[in-house]
Order: sequence, then structure tokens, then C-alpha cells
Amino acid sequence: MCATNSAACTRRTVLHTNASVYDPLGWLIPLTIQNKVSFQSLWKQNYDWEPLPEQLQQEWIRLCSQSTGFQKEIPRRVADKTKQHKLVLFSDASSIAMAACAYLCNEEDHHLLIAKSKLPKINEKHTIPMLEPNAFTLAARLARSVIEELADAVAVKEVASCVTPKSL
Repeated sequence: MCATNSAACTRRTVLHTNASVYDPLGWLIPLTIQNKVSFQSLWKQNYDWEPLPEQLQQEWIRLCSQSTGFQKEIPRRVADKTKQHKLVLFSDASSIAMAACAYLCNEEDHHLLIAKSKLPKINEKHTIPMLEPNAFTLAARLARSVIEELADAVAVKEVASCVTPKSL
């Protein structure tokens, strides 16, 4: 996922690496979010497009090495048309990011369908109570798009309220 050649580690290569990850369903968010936060901090600190300082290059290489070799089997079929399903959504926010995910559950199984993450704007000061409603909105939009896409394929009989893990 990352190029670890420290001689060529620039803001441009960090941007290229982040942009090269194709993850339309958000299943790689746990691996990619730290890289995005790292790039955002480079942007905040106005680093040039030239090679990064040695300390930042080493940090970038460390972040990249954490995701090297990741493997995950993803089931091809996550829903049975004959069963009743429940769509369960979770959302949460921290000072560095906000995220939401949607699970499709029935009596026997539960599968992660999709997840989305978002970083707060860099030019504004945010508190967690300000970011939590944004995460909730992210989950609500996710729910709407999942329900629209699954309308013909799966019977979703219930949608659980968007909750944060802290409130469980």
C-alpha cells in the first residue's frame, strides 16, 4: 500500500499513496485513516513538495509498514433474500476523525456492508460534541444510500438507531 523508499518521501508521494487506495466500501478505513491524518498534518504545517524531514519520513515509513501484508477474507454473499434483516448503524467522532458503519444483521449472521470516514476541516477548531452530530449525519446518509441500494435485493425490516459505542 505504501512506498517505503525514504529517499523519495515527499508530500507528493504521501498524497499519491493515499489517493491510490481504492476502497469504495470503506473496509480499509482502519488501515488508511492514520495515513490520511498524517497527510492532513503535513498540509497544516505547510510542508513543501520537496523531501520531508527525516523524522517525518521515518514516521511515514512506520505507518506504511503497519498496513503491509494485511489480508481479510470477505464473504461473497452477505444476505439471504428469504430472511428478515435489520440494518444497524454505528457512528462516532474523535478529535482527529469521524466515522460511521452499517451492518446487515439477521438471526444467524451479521456483516459489515459499508463504512465511511471523514476528517474535520483543518482551518477550524472542533470539539468532540461539535463533531458527534457530523458523525451521526454521516451514518444517516449511509443508511439512506444502503436502503436505496438494497431495496430490490434484501428485505430490511428494521433500522437500528445510529449509536456511538460509548452509549452501548
